[in-house]
Amino acid sequence: MSSFQIRPLPKYLPLNLNYPNLELITSSTSSPPSPPLYYCHNFLSSLECDALIQAGLEGGFHPSPVVGDEPEVEGDVSALRAKPKISNARTSTTIYLDREDVPSIVKKVTELTTVQPFQCELPQVAQYLPSQKYDAHFDAFDTSTANGQAFCQNGGQRICTVLIYLNDVGRGGRTSFPHAVWREDLTQPGSNMLDGGSFTRGSRGVSVTPRKGGAVIFFPSHNTSDANGNSLGLMLDPLALHRAEDAVDVKYVSQVWIRAGEYNGVPSRRLKTAI
Repeated sequence: MSSFQIRPLPKYLPLNLNYPNLELITSSTSSPPSPPLYYCHNFLSSLECDALIQAGLEGGFHPSPVVGDEPEVEGDVSALRAKPKISNARTSTTIYLDREDVPSIVKKVTELTTVQPFQCELPQVAQYLPSQKYDAHFDAFDTSTANGQAFCQNGGQRICTVLIYLNDVGRGGRTSFPHAVWREDLTQPGSNMLDGGSFTRGSRGVSVTPRKGGAVIFFPSHNTSDANGNSLGLMLDPLALHRAEDAVDVKYVSQVWIRAGEYNGVPSRRLKTAI
């Protein structure tokens, strides 16, 4: 009798778990299950954070788009393009940077997430002024819909989000994950075990207070497979719902979304000096 066993696909993108200061902060045994959230203290240096903020200020922030509910055209999916639009659900402002202009940031992201640079969307810098926010949303798309298929035409599904805080925020602006469950074997939120991270939790739900240089890593979609280990595709994970709470103090973040394939984008501007 053969001893061969089918090796299942990993449910989520495997991270480099030896990356410095990386910690899983959510439970892997809770019922109902928690989406996995990781926190990385000092993911970017203070100088890198300041340089990204300055790049945004010099380049001119513009309203942050969301991808619309409807595709631009109907018919053959290959002809569809997900259509960005401005929405009251997301009131921050944004600038898109070229990957070649931020090599140190892209290098850190790819070393952490074990992907190739071409899988990274263009790094964004977002500014949240007082009262600005991003309502509860998903970073991935339902690929059974026309708009989801249109979204995936460039780079495939989003498989990981690296959300980097570029400044300390004293009031407001937390990132909240309502379905997350805190990992009980960690010491209390905000303790030295996470070395500077600041967290709030309830019986269910984890909120992260922005701390300069820190990053939250989570997974908008996950692999599904049949009994034989054959992939059924990357499905949106409904547990990865999250929101940016209303800012009271000004907040700056950088988002790098990871795609399953090669992503091509057009930056808002090119930097004179690489970061």
